[in-house]
Amino acid sequence: MSSSGPIEDRLSIRELVDSYNDAVMRFDGDAWSANWAEDAVWNLPGAGEIAGRSAILTVWQGAMSAFSFVGFFCISGSNHRDWRYRCWYLVPAGIPTWKRWW
Repeated sequence: MSSSGPIEDRLSIRELVDSYNDAVMRFDGDAWSANWAEDAVWNLPGAGEIAGRSAILTVWQGAMSAFSFVGFFCISGSNHRDWRYRCWYLVPAGIPTWKRWW
C-alpha cells in the first residue's frame, strides 16, 4: 500500500491532488492557486523559494505559458531515496524543450 493513516486523511489528500491535477490540465490559475495557503512556500527546483500564493501563481502562470498542452498525472508511491516516506510523483507530459527538473 502506498499510503496509510485514517481514511479521512487519505481521502482529503486524494481530493487535493485531484483538484491540483484538474486545474493544471485546464490551465486554470485560479483553481490551481486555491490549492495553496495564502502563506505557502514553494521550493521549486531552478527557481528557488517562492513565498505567498500570489507569487506562486505568477511563477506558475509564467511556466505554464511555455506549454501548448499539458498532461499532468500524480501517482502515489514510495520515495526511492528513503523508503520510510511516501510521496506523490508528479509526471507532467508535454514538457517544453527547456531542462526538466528531475
